[in-house]
Amino acid sequence: MTMRSAVWLLLPILCMFVLQPVAPGRAAEPLKVIDTGPVDHAVIDGPINMFYVRFNQPVDHIRSVLMIEHAGRVISTLQPRFDSAPEVLYAASPTLLPGDYRLRWSVRTITDKDIFDGAISFTVKAKR
Repeated sequence: MTMRSAVWLLLPILCMFVLQPVAPGRAAEPLKVIDTGPVDHAVIDGPINMFYVRFNQPVDHIRSVLMIEHAGRVISTLQPRFDSAPEVLYAASPTLLPGDYRLRWSVRTITDKDIFDGAISFTVKAKR
């Protein structure tokens, strides 16, 4: 599937969320992280190359990004996959060697009003 056909398939779904009215008298709920993989401060035995961040509402997969940091430097910038749930940023990276890492994200809401940045730390241990 080409990028153009993927965008055209997702466009009606995105429009549904953008055009969905907020109930009168109720403010839109702020974006919050519900779950991450790996979890914050996880110690992982062996290689890892799959990452996700789940939010309480849909996010803009096209203009959001995940980054892997090691020793204070970004070693990999990951583009979220379009075939994940609307509220989940999911991406694969090259397999990480043993060490301490941070998974950082910069996320836009579907309404494009807010940018949400966050991070978790995790450690990859050498496989025994």
